[in-house]
Amino acid sequence: MPIQLCDPCRNLYDRPPSIVAFAPCLGCNRTIVCTTTKSHCVQPCNICQTGAQEKELQLLNSHRLQTEELTKKYSRLKRAKAKLESDNARLKSENAQLQSEKVHLENETSRLESRVWGLEARCKQASWNIRKAVQSKTLDVDISPATDDSSNPCLSLHLNSLRDNSEYFAGLLNFAGLEVATNKVDLSDLATEGLAPAFDYFVEFIYLGDYTVLEEHKAFACVAHAMVYILADRFLSARLKPMALEKLREVLYDSSVPVLEMAVLNMVYVTYTNTYSNQPQFSAISNTNLLNVGTSSGGALYGGQSEERNENGVAHTDASRGDSCSGQNVNAEIPPTETNPLRLLVSRYIDANLECYKGEKTGLFRSLLVEFPEFARDLVFHKGPGLGVDVEVPQVLK
Repeated sequence: MPIQLCDPCRNLYDRPPSIVAFAPCLGCNRTIVCTTTKSHCVQPCNICQTGAQEKELQLLNSHRLQTEELTKKYSRLKRAKAKLESDNARLKSENAQLQSEKVHLENETSRLESRVWGLEARCKQASWNIRKAVQSKTLDVDISPATDDSSNPCLSLHLNSLRDNSEYFAGLLNFAGLEVATNKVDLSDLATEGLAPAFDYFVEFIYLGDYTVLEEHKAFACVAHAMVYILADRFLSARLKPMALEKLREVLYDSSVPVLEMAVLNMVYVTYTNTYSNQPQFSAISNTNLLNVGTSSGGALYGGQSEERNENGVAHTDASRGDSCSGQNVNAEIPPTETNPLRLLVSRYIDANLECYKGEKTGLFRSLLVEFPEFARDLVFHKGPGLGVDVEVPQVLK
């Protein structure tokens, strides 16, 4: 048999035989390998070593293949998990969107139901108003301009409808004057002042209990509602005034349609042309005793003088005539704020959107400030908590 020495025994091969012994291979029992009496070295032969290495390589290769397969499965599971998480997030988002749409539809349904109920109530009220109106006589109302040569027909309105919705007409009809004798009322001043379109809405209101802005007036709806409020104030219509004011507020703050800047400026003009401030006018600083800090100084800002207006409706005080303001309280508290509902609503809306009118192309707005000092005053007194005015309005102007 061939002799195969292991590494530890190779150095002992040249030594005496008593130190080195030989034994058959434990793997195949064919090749003799060395054994030492001291270390009892028993080594397999080369053939057995090669087979063992091949088996070990096969086992390692098998383990590697299994590891790769497991890695692939793990990657697939990881991708599947990520896809499931993505699908879950998408479903949650879609669910949230559906819930939002559900709430919106519920609100819209509620709004439509409320509108239907309102329309039904309006129809019932209109039916009642018309039945009551036709039981009375009519009164001819002329709103055509006095300089108009055309023969515009007068509006024949039922007395019951006028009495029930206007204290002005109720008092006019109860007084046996020229209007009752001729059965005609001349309101041509409305056409001169540009308020004739608002009278059509007034007529609609006294018969139907409500009014709707015409399609041709939609772009300037805020102006139309302001005009209706002014007309209702003149006719002393207790139900139409708050209705017009609420409709104007909805147009300015709750409508999804942007409000035209030109319409807003026209609204300001109509409001401050046809309404009066219900707060007292205060005298300005006079030229006398400007350096006197005593009680006789003319430097009082707030005096308590009553308002006077000339034939053109322009307010003036003693100070505007050059009189002294002596004896007035220079330490007066904050000035009273405007309480006219229409002026308050209009000025607060402009104040909330004042940045829109500070550009280069705002000549019309600046001219309104010059023409209506009370409008400028109202804007100033809406600014800051120290002025006694707490105004919180949403900014909706484009």
